[in-house]
Amino acid sequence: MVVLRDFVKLVIQKITMWLNNPNKYKKENNMAFKPVSVGNVIDIKKQGSDEPLVGNFVGHKEITTKIGKQVIWQFTDEEGAGFGVYGFTNLNRCLENAAVGKLYRITYQGTKNILTKFGKKDVHQVLVEVDEEEKPDSHDESEIAFY
Repeated sequence: MVVLRDFVKLVIQKITMWLNNPNKYKKENNMAFKPVSVGNVIDIKKQGSDEPLVGNFVGHKEITTKIGKQVIWQFTDEEGAGFGVYGFTNLNRCLENAAVGKLYRITYQGTKNILTKFGKKDVHQVLVEVDEEEKPDSHDESEIAFY
């Protein structure tokens, strides 16, 4: 009877400790979980105009945020690492017909006070440039020599 009473006291003690601090007694497992990140998405407006972003265009995706739909423009850098750029009006207009696989340079140019449908507003400006240089392995059929 004494053993059962001690066992019940121990169980009640452990339950009380767990109820007071359940996180402390969570069982850790050996699974290989790691935090999921949203990826390497850049807000070029916060990055500033000192460094342009350069990358090969791979596409875009649309996400839904608290304030509505948002476009993320997706690129790969010279090492092949992917990155995204949050869209905004001028950037979206410049990239809406972007060609997949082309090299682009995006330079943030600050804001400019412009008359919009909402009145005079500071509007974010961006310079988007595309590399039109032909790749060495691409050639015009007229340049092919036949022997």
